Amino acid sequence: MVKPASKKRVVEHLISAYKLSERLACKLVGLSRTAYRYKPKQRDDERVTTRLKELAVEYPRYGYLLLHGLLKREGLVKNKKRTYRLYTEQGLQVRTKKRKKLTRPRVVMDAPQCVFRSIRTAIPASFGQAFRCRPDKLILTSHDFLFT
Repeated sequence: MVKPASKKRVVEHLISAYKLSERLACKLVGLSRTAYRYKPKQRDDERVTTRLKELAVEYPRYGYLLLHGLLKREGLVKNKKRTYRLYTEQGLQVRTKKRKKLTRPRVVMDAPQCVFRSIRTAIPASFGQAFRCRPDKLILTSHDFLFT
């Protein structure tokens, strides 16, 4: 897949080297004339990135959304996607705490205190099919078959 930026260079080459019109050069390359004429806006991200880094150091447990809220309160950003882009470009991540391993004494059991058993019931119907019930909803009749 060829990006529009590289197609723009090809169109410029066709116009300068072969003296083609802009319309014909764009048609040959497969680029719309509006995309060819588009000038990207230069954004001032330096203020936002420096403040984002400061806030990330000040609040290490905050992710990009909470930091976005702080930046929005200061009037620096309006778009979450822009904050996320700057956050990832700077390589910022939420620092997670390592879990502490609890040291507990091992208790050896002599015998099991209770036995758990799973019981499923199948209830035959008059037309030959069986209905299954959950173990906590037992319906006991004289025609029940118990499976363990």
